[in-house]
Amino acid sequence: MISREFRGALSVSVASALLAGCGGLASPIAAPGAMPQASAIAKHAAGRKSWMLPEAQNEDLLYIADPGTGGVIVYTYEPPRYKFVGFLADATAPLGECVDKAQQIFVTNSGGFNGGAVTFVYEHGGVNPIRILGDPAGLPASCSVDATSGDLAVAGGYSGPAQLALYAKQKGRPKIIPAPDFGYIAFCAYDDNGNLFVDGLNANRRHFILEELPPGSSTFVAIKVRNAINPIGGIQWDGKHLAVGDSYNGTVYRFKIHGHIAEDIGSTPLNGVTSIDQFFITGSRIIDPSGPIDERSGWVNFYPYPSGGDPGRNLPNFSAPYGVVVSRAAK
Repeated sequence: MISREFRGALSVSVASALLAGCGGLASPIAAPGAMPQASAIAKHAAGRKSWMLPEAQNEDLLYIADPGTGGVIVYTYEPPRYKFVGFLADATAPLGECVDKAQQIFVTNSGGFNGGAVTFVYEHGGVNPIRILGDPAGLPASCSVDATSGDLAVAGGYSGPAQLALYAKQKGRPKIIPAPDFGYIAFCAYDDNGNLFVDGLNANRRHFILEELPPGSSTFVAIKVRNAINPIGGIQWDGKHLAVGDSYNGTVYRFKIHGHIAEDIGSTPLNGVTSIDQFFITGSRIIDPSGPIDERSGWVNFYPYPSGGDPGRNLPNFSAPYGVVVSRAAK
């Protein structure tokens, strides 16, 4: 089970949901009757059984990691229509997710599997994990796959030294990379050239920092960021720039990386968010899981990218959605 301290450090969304449980009121943007009620999702979670409709294998899918519900909730991804098609129960405390070129889905689990912290690997539309990767680095909270090598990076380690686990070709025991400048690492993302970017809190866990791990290196390099980002937000490479979330300002900043400097080249306001955790950018859309605040339940918002603004659509009735990823069906 995630500790109260760790939940609070990761994000407001995870802390609120795991301490208070499911909320009541859903955001009003979603079309009535288009999505299952909270009770339907809770029913599947309570059964602790994974399932997937057969049709899911032939559809693009949206995977939503919800540690408050205790599993991964799967929808078809056919904007503007979405259908609840599956639930993955293996990860009882899922956080970050990522996807590779083969459209395999990786789900970091911060606990609950025989007491261990692991990453589950699923084929597109699959019900059972095809691999389970142990994580000796600590509590896994985020992941990313290097498109140039196929290697998997898993970040975490809140309860001990900040470390990164690197799995060659996504298999076997990982190489552990220490990150001495960090109190802990929260999120990670590869660019198109195999550079890995990580963000988190500095050694005294008071300030945001961003660093880079070049290909083949075992030493992180500090990246200077002029923006005062607080609290820590998710990061992703959008194809040209590094996108970094700032929950306090409800904004995703876009940075061009020049050596050891992150140049702010624009921002994407996400109106109505309560947190910016592990978001996902696909084409001209950015998808953000937003956790509950007060008595409202969590939801997943869809925004135009990079313009941002108001969400054009959302999915309601989650408990504490933390990470999202889209996996494409074979055409």
